Amino acid sequence: MSSPIKNVIVVGPGGNLGPGVINALVQSPHGYNVSALSRQESSYQPPEGVSLRKTDYTHDSLVEALKGQDAIVSAISKFPEQTKLIDAAVAAGVKRFIPSEFGSDSSHPLARERVPAYQAKQAIRDYLQSKQDQIEFTAFITGPFFELCLQSGFFGANLQTGNATVDPKYKHTRFSVSNLPLICQAIAQALSPALAAKTANQILYVRSGTISLEYILSVLRKVSGKEFPETAFDFDTKVKEEQEKVQNNDDNDVSENWVLIASIMLNPVCGNFDERGIVSNQLLGLPEQEDLEATIKAVVA
Repeated sequence: MSSPIKNVIVVGPGGNLGPGVINALVQSPHGYNVSALSRQESSYQPPEGVSLRKTDYTHDSLVEALKGQDAIVSAISKFPEQTKLIDAAVAAGVKRFIPSEFGSDSSHPLARERVPAYQAKQAIRDYLQSKQDQIEFTAFITGPFFELCLQSGFFGANLQTGNATVDPKYKHTRFSVSNLPLICQAIAQALSPALAAKTANQILYVRSGTISLEYILSVLRKVSGKEFPETAFDFDTKVKEEQEKVQNNDDNDVSENWVLIASIMLNPVCGNFDERGIVSNQLLGLPEQEDLEATIKAVVA
């Protein structure tokens, strides 16, 4: 890559991740020119200083929208549309593509076997790897989005009722999580002049910390004033039930099956980035450990 990445466009700017990515790029000291790409019919309005491009997702429309861009950050949830984006990016001469990876480690065979939707993520990475002579890529594995998972009860703690459902066997299992701002900072750093060559065609693992369900519950009790009494259940049995639903096509939205996704998080060979020795925080100039107690306190406030 002969010249630095300056023009960056975010696809899916209105979702859970998009606004934070745009903010991190705009606030970055690396001087990015930031654009957002949305559908023709979308009512999305970008923040000040960010240009807006529209597309109907036909090839020609995408190519036109992507002309002049050095890098694409995909924050869309529909994986098939990323193939269209990649083809258009190649045609438009884009240098770098960041796929909508994020979350659990879908590169691990166990994860793809357990969560069929992760096979689509692997297919996107395979497609990008097949195009390495035409466009570079950087993929980010982040573990669960910590704030959102706390709010939704993904970790078994219901913030509204002050109750918890936990399998004692997994209460002390450690897994890696990321705050949304850290993920967005990682993206901005990876595209910087000093790191762009090092992050080309790489899968990078970042995390705000590696914790356990016990830690989450203890902090929730401390900062919320609620007791969070624990109801025990057999998580392994629940996983088997959900796998049977998938095999019988009874689950129409496997991508949102929290049980199967949680089973990846709670398996150390997938979910604990520190134990696996694959953390990229230092490379990207990110904190080695963030204050996750402060995150929990902010969520329950």
